[in-house]
Amino acid sequence: MDSASTALLHLLLRQTDRHPIGGLDGTDLNGIDPRLLNQLLSRGVLEEMAPLELADGMVIEWVDRVPHGIGATADDSSGPLDPDALRRFEISPAALCEALRLDNALGPEIQQVNGRIFNLGQDGVGRTVFLALGVTEETAIEDACVIQAHCSGPAILVAPREPQLAIPTAAYLREQSITVVPADERLQPVVRAPFRLDLIVEEPAEAAEPVLVLNVRRSHASFRGRELRIPRREFMLLLELARGAQQGPGYVAGDALHDAIRDPRLPADAHANDEQVYGSISGLRRAFAESGGLSRDEARKLIVRKNRQGVRLDLQPETIRIV
Repeated sequence: MDSASTALLHLLLRQTDRHPIGGLDGTDLNGIDPRLLNQLLSRGVLEEMAPLELADGMVIEWVDRVPHGIGATADDSSGPLDPDALRRFEISPAALCEALRLDNALGPEIQQVNGRIFNLGQDGVGRTVFLALGVTEETAIEDACVIQAHCSGPAILVAPREPQLAIPTAAYLREQSITVVPADERLQPVVRAPFRLDLIVEEPAEAAEPVLVLNVRRSHASFRGRELRIPRREFMLLLELARGAQQGPGYVAGDALHDAIRDPRLPADAHANDEQVYGSISGLRRAFAESGGLSRDEARKLIVRKNRQGVRLDLQPETIRIV
C-alpha cells in the first residue's frame, strides 16, 4: 500500500481514539489509492456528510458546481474554493470493528461490551481480541477488569494508538494475560485488508545467562558479556531503565530519569535538566554501539524515547540482572 494511503489509515485510527471521535475532511484523502476510499465508504468505516456550509466565517455558495466563499462585504469574500476542503467524513466505530474482525479473521461476531470496548472475537489460537477506545492510565485497570469479565483466557487489547501507561500498570496487564497491541504501530495494510494487524505476540526466550548485568556497588555494566564503558551518570540512567524494564513493558517517566542522573554532590534543590537526560541517552546508545556489539540502529531501538511518555529499555525482565 502506498505511503499516502497508509498515512490516512494512521490518521483515521488516531481520530477514532479521540473523545468525542474525530472525523476527516476531503484534503485528508489527497493522493490515496481510490480503491482504499471505496473500501472505507462501502464498509461504512467512513460516511460522507453534507459539505460545509460555512468556512472561515464565509457562507458557501455553489455556482456551476464550484464553491465560493461569500462574506459580509466584497472584501471578505473569496474566489473559488477547493471542493475537497469542504467534504466531511464521520468515522463509525462499529464499522471499524467489523473491518478489524474481517481483516484479521476473528470471530464469530462483534459484541459491544460498553461504550468504549468491543469484543471482536477469537483469533486462530484462542485468544479473545478486544478493541478499546481511549485507553489511558486512569482507565486501564478498569478496562482490564471489564475484559476479564468477558473472557476466560488470554486476551489482546487492541488500542487505536499506543496508550501512555505507567510501568506498574503495564506490568499488571501483563500479569492478567492481557497483551496491549497499538493498532497504529502493528498495522500491516494491503488494499484488500487495510486493517490487518500483526497480532503475533512472541514469548520471551529463555536465556541461560542474563543479557545485561549491572553491579550497583561498582557502577559496572556488561552487555552480552562485554563491558560497557560508561561514566557514572550514564550508569545511573541505565540502572533506572533496567529497573523499569524488570517491572514489565512501559516507559520510565522524565521525573524519574532526572532524579536518577542528579549529581548527589549538588545542593538538594539542584535538579538535572532535559538536555542532560538526552545527552545521557545518547551516551548510552553510543556505548552499546561502540563496546556492546550493536549497530547504531540496534542501539537506538534498544533505548526507546517517546515524547510525553518517557524512555524504556527494550529488554525482557528475565534477561536483566542487577547485583
